[in-house]
Amino acid sequence: VHGVNNDGQGHPPVSRHPQSLAKSPRIALIPAHHPIHSRHLHRPMHPHILVIDDSKTVRITAQKALAPFACGVDEAANGYNGLFAMEKTLPDLLLLDVSMPVMDGVEMLTLLKSHPQLKLVPVIMLTASTDHKVLPRITALGVNALLPKPFTGAALVDAVQTVVKLRPVRPAV
Repeated sequence: VHGVNNDGQGHPPVSRHPQSLAKSPRIALIPAHHPIHSRHLHRPMHPHILVIDDSKTVRITAQKALAPFACGVDEAANGYNGLFAMEKTLPDLLLLDVSMPVMDGVEMLTLLKSHPQLKLVPVIMLTASTDHKVLPRITALGVNALLPKPFTGAALVDAVQTVVKLRPVRPAV
C-alpha cells in the first residue's frame, strides 16, 4: 500500500508500508529545509518528549507523571507512528517500548541510530522482563537508560531527569 504526500510543497510520495520503511527509511525523504535538520538552531524553551508504547496505560502514566513539568509530551502506539510524530516535532527525548506491533522499539532504535540527525536524540528504553534477550543489542545500539516495567510515575520522572532538565510548571498569576 502506497500513499502520496499531499502537503502541496512538492515532497516526494512516501511509502506507508513498514517493511519498505526499513529498506528506505522515511526519514531519509525529509527535505533539507525541514526543522528536523536544524534542531539545535531553534531549541524550544521546554523539552519535548515522545512516548512510544503500544500500551495506553503506559502512555497515560507518562502523561500524568510529566504533567507537573514544563515540557511537551506526545505519544505514539508503535515505532512506525512514532516516526510520523517525529516529522512534526523532533523530540528532545524518546521513551521507547521494546515490544510493540508494526515496528518494535529495537527496529525503530536501529533506524534512528543509522540516521545522522536522529541518532543524536536521547532514548530511554521501556523494558519488560521478557525483553532480556534483546538487551545486549539495545545497549550496543546506544540508549541513555533502561526503565523496567512496571514503573511508577516517580521512577519515570527520575529516569527522564537523567537526560533532560525538567522544571516545574509555574503557577498562573
